[in-house]
Amino acid sequence: MGIAENRLRREILLSLYEHFKRMPLSPLESGELARACETTPREINWNVAYLEMSGYVGLHKYSGGSGYAVSITATGIDLVENRFALKKRFALGRPKK
Repeated sequence: MGIAENRLRREILLSLYEHFKRMPLSPLESGELARACETTPREINWNVAYLEMSGYVGLHKYSGGSGYAVSITATGIDLVENRFALKKRFALGRPKK
C-alpha cells in the first residue's frame, strides 16, 4: 500500500466521519464522496471496497445497480477518534530508521 492510497483512505474516513456527525442516519453518495476527496469515482470505488472489507465503512447499494452510498462504521469511528491509531494504520510516510 502506497502513500497515495493511505492519504486517500484517511481522507475518505475523515470525510465520512464529519458527514456522520452532521447527518448520522444518512450515508454519503459515492459521487459526493469523490468530490469531497477531490478524486475520481474510480479511485473512490476500489478504496471504499478495501475499507469495507476492513470493516471501516458500510456500503448501501441502490436498487438496479445504479450506484451506492457509503457510511462509516463504529470501527471506523473508533479509528478516526484515535488519531495515533489512524496515523499508524494509514501512515503517510516511511518510518525513520
